[in-house]
Amino acid sequence: ARLIDDLRTLSQAESGTLKLYREPTDLGIVINDAVASFRGQAGAAGVELSGAVDSNLPLLDIDPTRVREVLANLIANALRYTGRGGKIDIAAGMDSANGGIAVSVRDTGAGVPAEALPRIFDRFYKAPESRGTGLGLAIAKNLVTAHGGEIFAESEEGKGTTIRFMLPLS
Repeated sequence: ARLIDDLRTLSQAESGTLKLYREPTDLGIVINDAVASFRGQAGAAGVELSGAVDSNLPLLDIDPTRVREVLANLIANALRYTGRGGKIDIAAGMDSANGGIAVSVRDTGAGVPAEALPRIFDRFYKAPESRGTGLGLAIAKNLVTAHGGEIFAESEEGKGTTIRFMLPLS
């Protein structure tokens, strides 16, 4: 059922038919909820999970359910590749250079090989040892794009990965 839902979401997002239910939203609340929902899983895995949101962020006209889905996909991925004793930090703040809000999910996990980095947002692309479907990052990218934003990944093998996405103010 989850795979079917993921494929439907991805298909609708790619075709431009995904309906967003936008409303004025406090992104800090969405991030804190996402962090709280993964705190138990992170604790069981021996991974420190934290969230830091600038207190002066304006309300955003976003679909909070879909942005929470983006965060859930990014945090789940970070947990999958961060070993015991590692850290995952989620942060959000103003990005005055791009006129929006930047959100980052940074982990101290295994990192992504340089040759794989350009493909991590492709549907069905996944690491050989992954138990996932290879849809999570593709969905995240398409949901961010549907909001008028952009998503990027930086990684160094053995040192971790940072995924940043930008959401426009208007």
